[in-house]
Amino acid sequence: MPSRFLSRGARTIGVRLALWYLGFFLVGTTVLCWFAYVLIASSLEARDRASMLEELNELVAEYRRGGIEGMARFLEAEEGSGVDEPFQVRVVAREGSVRFVKSRSIRQVARPVDAWPRRPSGGRDGPPVG
Repeated sequence: MPSRFLSRGARTIGVRLALWYLGFFLVGTTVLCWFAYVLIASSLEARDRASMLEELNELVAEYRRGGIEGMARFLEAEEGSGVDEPFQVRVVAREGSVRFVKSRSIRQVARPVDAWPRRPSGGRDGPPVG
């Protein structure tokens, strides 16, 4: 008896329309999510590329003004000003020898736990922070 009910229910126009609607909805949301992902990924990539090119142009200008020493002073001043862009800078001579390396580790970039913003007392996610 239940199998006869299911086979009869599958033939009704309401069930068919609901399945078609479900199919179009799933395909549409999948395409929309994929499009949003591609758009956001390309936007982030363009922003990162622009940031790296800006940093490169600044370093090239400093290198032309003061050589490796001037570039090192510029990087130290930039790091001291609190810029949160941890670029690795490496100057390589034509023969392949490394002339200068400057990088910041994750520990240098990350803030200590004491500097994290504190949640107000009585928050709903846990006990109050003292």
